[in-house]
Amino acid sequence: MIKTNIERMKPKPDNQKFIVTLDGIIENIFGITRPDTFTPVSELKVDEDHLVYEIGRKNQLYLTVKTNTPVTRIGFPAFIPVSLGDRIRAYILKAKECQYNGQLYYVKREFNAHEEANKLEIIKNGKIEATYICAES
Repeated sequence: MIKTNIERMKPKPDNQKFIVTLDGIIENIFGITRPDTFTPVSELKVDEDHLVYEIGRKNQLYLTVKTNTPVTRIGFPAFIPVSLGDRIRAYILKAKECQYNGQLYYVKREFNAHEEANKLEIIKNGKIEATYICAES
């Protein structure tokens, strides 16, 4: 009997086994700040304008990196003190989320050219000098 991919998947609520490290050297740094907005459900109106509240700012850092993988850019949801030439270690979820029958699964995937990190370490002289973690991950 041939099994489909869905049948081969098993529930994996914990994604930690799919987090991989990626070492690289920073070649370019680019940051964006945008407004973070919110509209309460009670104020949503069909086919009408509704109020949008600005509740803060969102920061996104993009690092162009030189690695031994297809990854050329790493995103991180905060501004952190990095410089050109810094060696970094990025922690990346190398899996995609899938849902089947209301159950969440993680399925291994290949690297993309642009990845998002949930943790970054700055490495100097072979030692971790600083660690930054995304609280949402």
